[in-house]
Amino acid sequence: MKLHIFSASPNCRKVTALINYLEMDVEINELDLTKGEHKGPDILALNPNGSVPILEDGDISVWESNAILEYLADSHAEQHGENEIYPSDIKKRANISKWLYWQTAHFGNAISTIAWENFAKPIFGLGDPNAELVKDGLQRFHKYATLLEEQLQNNDYVAGAHLTIADFAMANTAAVNGPGKVPVSEYPAIVAWYDRLDQIKAWRDAAAPLPGVS
Repeated sequence: MKLHIFSASPNCRKVTALINYLEMDVEINELDLTKGEHKGPDILALNPNGSVPILEDGDISVWESNAILEYLADSHAEQHGENEIYPSDIKKRANISKWLYWQTAHFGNAISTIAWENFAKPIFGLGDPNAELVKDGLQRFHKYATLLEEQLQNNDYVAGAHLTIADFAMANTAAVNGPGKVPVSEYPAIVAWYDRLDQIKAWRDAAAPLPGVS
């Protein structure tokens, strides 16, 4: 297997964290997005969206980070047997999947809007934050963070008592929350959950320096 990434990307961090956690043998190809390497013909042939991460496994390419998480966990299970991080039981899997899709559609989308406007746009020289977009992102963030806070008040991890791929997926924006001015500090259960993940070496090792952050 070969994984194409930009290591500072939150969506790439979740995938590399899982590879670390499962100790999988995956070749890593680091692309420089600032030089447009993700828009080259070879990469576009793998993912016409021109985005990373992208996983190559033989004659298949998998894009969308949460789909890659599922594929990697299943590939590991095929070789090594059942794992709690993405169990085969359909009810447990459905519980994980609903959080994966919720992260993409709601929680992660809100955070991405805020962090992009407050942090990424100025870093890439794309202008000042759009106040209306930040306001919209914050409204959505508080709506969804309230739901996640309630879930984590009663559970150590997103999908219940055990670490799953839903945790790596949901926590992917951890590094940009501060510089992106995402108000996670208002939600103590979420903060405690981030702290639990930071105790996991595979998660810590997947972190990469952010552009413009010393």
